[in-house]
Order: sequence, then structure tokens, then C-alpha cells
Amino acid sequence: MFSFAWKWKLAGLLSAAAFSMAAVAADFDGMVTVGPNQLQVVQAGEGAYTVVFEAGFASDLSVWRKVAPEIAKKAGVLVYSRAGYGKSPARAQPLTMEQSVAELAAVLEQRKVQGPLILVGHSYGGFLIRYFAATHPQRVAGLVFVDPADEGLESVLRGIDAVRLQQDQQMLVSSIPPKWQGDLQTIQKLLDAGQLPAMPALPDVPAVLITSVRARAGSDFFQETPDVIKIKRQRHAAFINQFSNGAHVFTANSGHGIQMQEPDLVIGAIDQVLVAAAKAVKKS
Repeated sequence: MFSFAWKWKLAGLLSAAAFSMAAVAADFDGMVTVGPNQLQVVQAGEGAYTVVFEAGFASDLSVWRKVAPEIAKKAGVLVYSRAGYGKSPARAQPLTMEQSVAELAAVLEQRKVQGPLILVGHSYGGFLIRYFAATHPQRVAGLVFVDPADEGLESVLRGIDAVRLQQDQQMLVSSIPPKWQGDLQTIQKLLDAGQLPAMPALPDVPAVLITSVRARAGSDFFQETPDVIKIKRQRHAAFINQFSNGAHVFTANSGHGIQMQEPDLVIGAIDQVLVAAAKAVKKS
């Protein structure tokens, strides 16, 4: 799996916390109607860019509470909870990646977010911002990936030790509440396929990728072991290299939840992309 069971337990705890824009007054904090459904949305700040935050699996908008308020002091910010998380009602069926991205696009339209976007995605949120950027390239000015999921990693690990990979998957399934099992199955299908749905190429915009390289020798979780962390680091490096203005940041001080454990690292990455995006506009 692209993350580990104990990390999803942590994500669940974080999701239960109240979100606050702290010293920054929210311009909007409520429910947005998307078709027959509603999604919880918070907006604050203003500026040339709007920074849109996409949480990972089993997480709601509260996981950005240490990052978004700081960014709202210098740019527009939009954080939201996907269906089934936070105050956003669950759907009868889990949403596909494409459906989730379509709902984000609808939220942006409903909230009249017109300017260029900086997309920030954590874990599974990395898949979502990639799909949005590829299908809305004219809207995206920059990308920040926070320990993003890698659709091809499990295919590689299956060839190294299929038994241990399966043990990881089983432990993950056993740690997830029933209400999120459908979403987990949807994501697992992507990982089993080893690829995301067909999409156009990503726009070549300023990008930063932050990778957690914290490893635990002798861990019960295969994907926490030093050898697998090395593979993950290499694959993340290969991914970010596709961007002509891309930067790769490593941290051994945080696990998967970098935005909670080292929020300054994520804030710095967003600042870097905001500056690079502005410079790119001046050159054009």
C-alpha cells in the first residue's frame, strides 16, 4: 500500500480535530452544493493565487490546520473535505478518482475561484491533484506533493516480496473503519493496476515534492523498512524530475503526516512554488 496502517490510524485521529484558520478570518466556512450533494469548504485570504489543499485517504480538511492559516496570510486558500470525511456526507457508492476531481472542479466553480491555482496534495491527494492538473492545465500554476502516493510502487514491491506486501495490505484493511473500506478498495484497485486512469501530460509548472524517508529497521510493515524507503525515494525523485522547475525535499524527522509533524516544511514548499510561479509570469 502507499502508506501504512499505523499512519491511517493517525490520520483518523487528526481528522477528528476541529479546523481553525487561527488568526486569519475565514471568508467562507460552510457547505457547498455539488449536484445533489454537499461538501464542507473553508476559504480565507486573498492574493494573485489560490492555494487548494487536497487531503489524503481517511483525512479531512483539518489535517491542513497547521499550514493553511499561514498560507492565507499571503494568498487565497481553499480547503475542503471530500465526500464521507469531516462534515461532508458520504455517498451511496465510493467516488472514483475522476469523480472526486470533478467535484473539486465544481466547488471551485461554485465558489467563483477564477485565478491561477497552486495545488497541494498529500498521499492519495497527490493522485487527485495530478489528475486535476492534467485535465485543467490552463488553471494550474504550481504543484506541491506531500509524501504522495505512488501508483507503481506496489507493483515493484510485489516482485520483491509479495507475501510481505500482502501482509501490509491486510494490516491496513484491518485498521480502517467500515465507513472507509469502500474508498480503500477504490484506491487499492489503482495500486493493483499499477497506473492511474489515462490522462493528458502534466503541465510543466513549478513543483516541489516532499518525501518522508523515515525508516524502521525490523518493522512489521514492509513499506517502513530501509530498503523499501530507498526505493520510494528513488521513485519520487524520478517523478519530480519531469518538471523543469522541480525540487525534491527529504525529511527523516516526520512520518507520513509531514503537514502535521513539520508544517514549516510544507509552508516553505508552498512559498517556494508561489515565488516561482510569480517569476514565471513575469518572464512570459
